[in-house]
Amino acid sequence: MAKPLGDPWQALEKCEAGDTIHVTGGKYFGKLNAGVWEIPFDNVQLVGGYDKEFKSRDPWIHRTELLWDPASKNRVLHPRLSGNTAKNCVIDGIVIDMKDFIRYTDDRKTSRVDMPNPGENAIDFAQAVTVRNCVIVNPDGYAIKAPPGSVIENNLIFNGMIFAISIYTNTGDFAKAVATVKDNTILYTWGFKQPGKGAYDGACVHINGPANVTNNILAGSDSNSIYQVYKAEKVSITKNVFFQNLFANIKAYYEGKDILFDDKNMGDMEDLGYKTCDGNEVLDPGLALDRAWLDLYSQRTAYIPGKVTMDDMNKLRQIAGLPLIARGGTPALGVAPAYDLEKVYVFLEPKNAKCKAGARKLKVESLVKGGGGSTAPAKDYAKADFLAFVEKPAEFNGKSVELLVGLGEVANVGPAPDTFKRDTITGFKIWDKDGSGKWSTGFVTKGTNAERVCTGASMDYRGAGKPETLYTVKGIAYEANGFPKHAFYIQSIEKYEL
Repeated sequence: MAKPLGDPWQALEKCEAGDTIHVTGGKYFGKLNAGVWEIPFDNVQLVGGYDKEFKSRDPWIHRTELLWDPASKNRVLHPRLSGNTAKNCVIDGIVIDMKDFIRYTDDRKTSRVDMPNPGENAIDFAQAVTVRNCVIVNPDGYAIKAPPGSVIENNLIFNGMIFAISIYTNTGDFAKAVATVKDNTILYTWGFKQPGKGAYDGACVHINGPANVTNNILAGSDSNSIYQVYKAEKVSITKNVFFQNLFANIKAYYEGKDILFDDKNMGDMEDLGYKTCDGNEVLDPGLALDRAWLDLYSQRTAYIPGKVTMDDMNKLRQIAGLPLIARGGTPALGVAPAYDLEKVYVFLEPKNAKCKAGARKLKVESLVKGGGGSTAPAKDYAKADFLAFVEKPAEFNGKSVELLVGLGEVANVGPAPDTFKRDTITGFKIWDKDGSGKWSTGFVTKGTNAERVCTGASMDYRGAGKPETLYTVKGIAYEANGFPKHAFYIQSIEKYEL
């Protein structure tokens, strides 16, 4: 096997659509120690939990931890792991603990600082994603934010803020897809508002789109274990275990009113018209909480607002039409004190044998096949002159060649052969290295490293003078019928080093 890369970010900067990135157990801090990783293309899988030789995989023992280094000056306000526009990706066997990134009121990390905006999410995808076998503890904001079409299964989430899991949208095609949230253990989700009073924040699962929520342990919510604002007929809530949620197990918004289901009236759920809602129960799963943390949890205090007094300063503000200032008051304390990662794994083994819901330490198989030993034979590309190609493209048509070119500006993919589907390729101009101004359409397959390099260089050169940076492109030359009369399919591209 080739020597592994040192951090997942290095693989993410080289990967192409459909690739699987295998990661051993260890502590990783990202590029520039910024603690940020982003999936760039569709269908990429990030799979953790391997031993050092990639022979076996157990994410519960070989923990692949994506962390931020508290000694780093690069504190980026961005989700820890995200996908932006990447579709159908898989995150499997990853551990995220954000306690070193969070702002606490003291060095003991006994309470979070109340911020004007929600914190950074642990996992955040704008397109459908599968998240499985992950452990997320002390997320700065949501643990997982994902749209309908996603599958979120067998994850352990502890100490989230606002929402642990948010199925956040129902627009466009997302209204036709269904999110699956199953077999997760989701414990102690917080907000800064007074606990147990029904606020929307502090929910284990937020439903704002079609969803199937089944066989989860949902416990310790600051308010409502499930906060549902999407129509019940598109939602299934089945076989979940609810325990010690401080206001209600489910808060559903229906015809302009809040409908609540707590321990006493769970049997009334079918009256709301859910797609399915059977098998839910209120049950103590038997989870061994750390006593020191539980002591802090039980001392939690709510925010107490200050009082407005009409002193000289407030009288002046009143004359000026400014809002009056309240003085005094105390902030909320004991909010989401940090929990030790080592101590959350016991929650994967509930002591109550009657509890069949929730995440477990499932046995998983290594996805590295054949030991990673062999590679396909390298393809041969004949070196050719760029100007010779653009002047007589018929002589190069269909041949695999290597060119030395400049790169800059996007190009229409019209000259590409009809065998290439237009929605799978994108075009860029490749230029004469000596600055004659002659160019050809270079086109690449979307979701490839070639697209990444070309996109990054697309603004660097516009055909005036000699290009400062040259590139070696390898691919297939084509004669074309349109303009220009030639096109080049870029299969690989590298900066040319003198």
